[in-house]
Amino acid sequence: MNAEGRQDYIKRGLRYYVGDPCYVIDDDRWWVKDDPTCFCSMLWKAAEEQGGLDGGGITLKWPLQDGTIVDIQVCNSPGGDGTWDFPTLTDDMGQKVSLGVDAGLLAIVPIEACERSDDSVSGGSLWSNKPTLEVDENGYEVFLNGEGDASKEECGECGGRCDESDMEAQCDGDMVCWSCFDCDECSRCGWCITHDECTCEACWECGDKAGDIHEKNGHIYCSDCVEDEEE
Repeated sequence: MNAEGRQDYIKRGLRYYVGDPCYVIDDDRWWVKDDPTCFCSMLWKAAEEQGGLDGGGITLKWPLQDGTIVDIQVCNSPGGDGTWDFPTLTDDMGQKVSLGVDAGLLAIVPIEACERSDDSVSGGSLWSNKPTLEVDENGYEVFLNGEGDASKEECGECGGRCDESDMEAQCDGDMVCWSCFDCDECSRCGWCITHDECTCEACWECGDKAGDIHEKNGHIYCSDCVEDEEE
């Protein structure tokens, strides 16, 4: 946006943009073939020197149009382009946070560096204080101000985050990861044995309620114990 628009944001206390930097960096300086001072060339050089764009990414020393140097934190967007939604987060414009990605990147950009010739910033969120941004490319996650994006669910037992397809519902309704899931369904009534939801009679011999049941000599036996009795 133009200088007047940037100053308007700053007067309103909005100092940082979070989103794909391609939406706010000056188009004429984003990518220029064989120009080491364009944004993309400087980014890849900084990434090589600072160890890559995972985690907290890198700090790019970016010269504004007037020569002033500002710090821009840049990370990879796990999986590339798309949208990262944070349903529990609201930015300082009062808007739900949804970060669109078109160049495979996420960044914290000072408002002074939003020099693209648009009327306003778009595709990201606006903040008064510098937020925190971290990505996990292996886990395919983004964390903004400590909040994980909506692509993962939180386990109700251990608090870990995983894909919805990797979770199960406990008998009490809590969604938990496979590692924490410990409900054992009774083969007769279908209620949970582990959490004492089932009131069925247990195996006379071993106390187990799971698996097939057999009646013998007036008692209930599981498959293993009834075989032992028959022997």
